[in-house]
Amino acid sequence: MGVRRQVATRTSARPTLVELFQYAIYILVKYLSYTAWCHLGLRLLAPERPRPLRTASLLGGARLALGIALGLFIFFAALSMNNATRNAPLTYFSIYVPVRVVEWTTFTT
Repeated sequence: MGVRRQVATRTSARPTLVELFQYAIYILVKYLSYTAWCHLGLRLLAPERPRPLRTASLLGGARLALGIALGLFIFFAALSMNNATRNAPLTYFSIYVPVRVVEWTTFTT
């Protein structure tokens, strides 16, 4: 007879310490990436600007905050619309695409 393996399953919906650490690393990497990209843009497009690293840090933080806020909006809007229409492609294109267009054009003005 074969050996039966038992798969460990988590019974709690609460995140573990390891998962919280992974989320923190993920957010830090996103922040550093946004900051580096903003710093590069400032160096290339506005080299005379004073304190480019400080400005890039602020812009990177703003971009991260914007992404989190819009991500929460997308989540709740898509959840309620998909429950109402039961049409995932319609939900995706009617919510996600316009929000991303707004998000991408926010810092270009």
